[in-house]
Amino acid sequence: MIERLLYLGATHKTAALTVREQLATGPERVPGLLSELRHLADEALVLNTCGRFEIYLVSSLSRQKDWPAWLGAILRQPASSLLEHLSMRTGKDAVGHALRVAAGLESRLIGEDQVLGQVRRAFDLSMRQRAVGPMLSALFRAAIHAGRRVRTETELGLQSRSFARLAVEVVRSELSREPARSTDGMIANARTILLLGTGSLARDVAEELKRNRYTRLRFVSKHIGRAQQLAAEYHGEGYGLDALPSLLRTCDAVIACASSSHALIAPWMFEGAGVVTTVCAEKWSDRTAPLTIIDLGVPRNVDPAVAALPGIVLRDLDAIQPPEAEFEDSVSAAEQIVDHELRRYLDWLRGRAAAPRITQLLCSAGPAADTSDRAVRRALHQRILQLKKEVAA
Repeated sequence: MIERLLYLGATHKTAALTVREQLATGPERVPGLLSELRHLADEALVLNTCGRFEIYLVSSLSRQKDWPAWLGAILRQPASSLLEHLSMRTGKDAVGHALRVAAGLESRLIGEDQVLGQVRRAFDLSMRQRAVGPMLSALFRAAIHAGRRVRTETELGLQSRSFARLAVEVVRSELSREPARSTDGMIANARTILLLGTGSLARDVAEELKRNRYTRLRFVSKHIGRAQQLAAEYHGEGYGLDALPSLLRTCDAVIACASSSHALIAPWMFEGAGVVTTVCAEKWSDRTAPLTIIDLGVPRNVDPAVAALPGIVLRDLDAIQPPEAEFEDSVSAAEQIVDHELRRYLDWLRGRAAAPRITQLLCSAGPAADTSDRAVRRALHQRILQLKKEVAA
């Protein structure tokens, strides 16, 4: 039974950002993707985050052999490219990977905070779409349980490691190299930070900026109402995308984390002539300090060509380096939890596989199964244990 479990995925460990952003699916497309996958498999779940694109399936072995062809057709990608860049896991290996992901052990930031919530949301969506059945349902309940245990029973839960925090740390480090641009009497560390996007990651970034006492925040979104709503919560300013070229000229740093299928910040926005709007009349050429841009988007929010422009410091998701952390004991404890949950899942799976034969045994025993004769009951019990061992073997 377990051999029907199939994992196909690309993560920071197996594929470059350029590959992952080609595979990335916007949240609005995941339900359709699940529907297409369900035509080819009994169960399906898609985990699509800034660090990974993963598909979990329960399918026939014959279908598994042809996965590059049918998945390529669904994702509109060449089968040869998928075969090169996607890693495949089956059975117990796939189970262990799912548990490790939820536990934060497969993240670029070991013990990452957000990944457990991302796994939970992916599972919830698959349930709403009726894409998961007993095997994936049990697996992801076990994965979520493992993730919770890691966060409550190990030191990893105290690390508070997230890409939002890492992005703000990089911004703070870069800005510390330059004097404040403000000349209006504000204190030296009152920098203007632009947040591109209004989703959950943008909110996490805003919280980190608030914690670090950055008070001059500007929010930009294609939905100006959402930008203004989020800005109101953090006493900032909200704008639509049309204001972005001008805003780039008056901010000290940008953290881009919008959900978009194409780049929102392009080289033309930094042309010397500038774009004069009611927001500001400053030209890019008037700047005296570099602009730090952190791009957390997958696909990327910023055209990579921007990095070659003078006065720009651009860091994408794979270019921001997490700080070295020493918590080997915590990782070891987390791995023990994962191993325990793995054994529990495998035991459940074996019991499920043995259930039809046990039912058949009890039916064939007839009235003897209800007898109070200890010898008879003991014999039935031994036979059931034997069946479970046979299935396990």
